[in-house]
Amino acid sequence: MSVWKFVYFPNKAGKYVITLETRNNPQYFLCRRCFLRELERLGEFEPFEEVVTLTEPTEIMTYEQARNYPLTEEQQILCEYCFLDENGSAPDVPYIAERVVEGFAFCGFEIADEWEISALTNCGFDYDKAFTKADLNKWGLIEDYQKARTVLSRMFKEYGDDPDANDWMLFAVWRRICEM
Repeated sequence: MSVWKFVYFPNKAGKYVITLETRNNPQYFLCRRCFLRELERLGEFEPFEEVVTLTEPTEIMTYEQARNYPLTEEQQILCEYCFLDENGSAPDVPYIAERVVEGFAFCGFEIADEWEISALTNCGFDYDKAFTKADLNKWGLIEDYQKARTVLSRMFKEYGDDPDANDWMLFAVWRRICEM
């Protein structure tokens, strides 16, 4: 299930680039939490506390719905901001982590493709020329914006021949979980 609406269009050089079709940015998604006890490859995910990534969203929500939804312990609502504009450019927003999304906690930056497959945690840590587990925080995300941009640049440089490389994008991720 693709939750963002992405399209491809030719740039000035005639190469097709991915862009974000006009849609709300950020978007809010209800999905289940990814606890380490549930992961088959537990050893690969140490020392993370929990992997915060979009996992099969069950609902796309408005901000008001996301703020007021009664969550269970197994659910989370992610607030994701995609770093693409309508021209396929990645806007430079270095202070986005300081943005306050009421009721949500900032978790870090994700690098994923248009299907929301995380290059940081869903690919078996195969991109070791671009980053290591030590670059990731306790949720399997990158804490710092500049570091995330550097990792994304390294991924394009080192793995640009990979057919999936053209779809990698940067996301800022906040989440809301059940208050116990």
